[in-house]
Amino acid sequence: MKNLRKILSLVLVVVMAMSLVTFASAVNYKELPDWDDADPAYKEAIDVVTALGIFQGSDGQLLPKGTFSRAEAAKIITYLKAG
Repeated sequence: MKNLRKILSLVLVVVMAMSLVTFASAVNYKELPDWDDADPAYKEAIDVVTALGIFQGSDGQLLPKGTFSRAEAAKIITYLKAG
């Protein structure tokens, strides 16, 4: 029983560590023409939400200073409620 707890603890630690890793998305947002317009304080957050597929840009642009549409806001709320 003691060994089972150690194994389960190790598995839990590995799963939690893997949840912190961001996965590469199909589009490299750092190569988009308006990547440099994004605020440097938010670039890591942009990486995470684009890798998760929450934001995808529009017409080959990231649009970091754009506004949310109603559909995008609904998608964000849905992802927050599901997580």
